[in-house]
Amino acid sequence: MKECGSCGSNCVIFASLISHSQLLSLMDMKPPISRAKMMSITKAGIKAIKLYKHVVQIIEKFIKRCSPELKVPGLYVVDSIIRQSRHQFGEDKDVFGPRFLKNITITFQSLYQCPPDDKAKILRVLDLWQKNCVFGMDIIQPLLDMATASLTPVLENGSMLEGAELHYAHPPRPTHPFCFIQTHW
Repeated sequence: MKECGSCGSNCVIFASLISHSQLLSLMDMKPPISRAKMMSITKAGIKAIKLYKHVVQIIEKFIKRCSPELKVPGLYVVDSIIRQSRHQFGEDKDVFGPRFLKNITITFQSLYQCPPDDKAKILRVLDLWQKNCVFGMDIIQPLLDMATASLTPVLENGSMLEGAELHYAHPPRPTHPFCFIQTHW
């Protein structure tokens, strides 16, 4: 393993797989990101399935550190990798979805720092996740509520500060009737 200069951790630099350079090249681009670029990143991420924890960490750090205009393309990378993994390996063998869930609250807090017009795109991805049973409503509803909730102080580990309250703009929606997928791994 080699130390990575951009994230400061001992993550693996995988030259032919998903490398920081592929995601970092997004930093230099202006949205929209081409379909070919998105497919290239997705293919590299799926190819690096044995290093899925590193792939997820790199994408999460990208979303956290990128400019507001690149937050939604970062979400599209997450969505594309999860959907491709579920398609290619099956829902029960998907390792990316459960791994992205570990920091989903913090990731979405970063995503919602996007330009106001882009929030609708985030909500659309969440709606597609619900319709396609990617995650259960117990996961999706708080992420939907985050879009309209007042700013709530949250610690780095995703827990709320003592005394902080969430104010929901709408009541939780029922789980899709055809979703029988276990969402707690």
